[in-house]
Amino acid sequence: MSPRRRAPREPRALVHARGLLEGRLPAGAAELLEAIHEVNPTGRALEPADERRRYDLKARLQSLLIGKLHDELVIRSATCSDTCPTPRTSGRGWSRAAAR
Repeated sequence: MSPRRRAPREPRALVHARGLLEGRLPAGAAELLEAIHEVNPTGRALEPADERRRYDLKARLQSLLIGKLHDELVIRSATCSDTCPTPRTSGRGWSRAAAR
């Protein structure tokens, strides 16, 4: 009998994103923004199928964010550079920066 092969482990960010989308994890602004940032495939060397999967997850997370928190969001047109706040660099995350 040959040993069973384990299925490749899915990256933690993708598992977390699915948990948010399925309602198994709390989905506040900070959690959603962090998940959107983590699954974003831009700038990563990924296979085309993985890239499409991540863009799909990113779009679904963005839709959930807008659907749940539309009254708290302020949309501004801006050009972002390395100085734009992110959940990692702004201390309080985008939830404070994006909320009224």
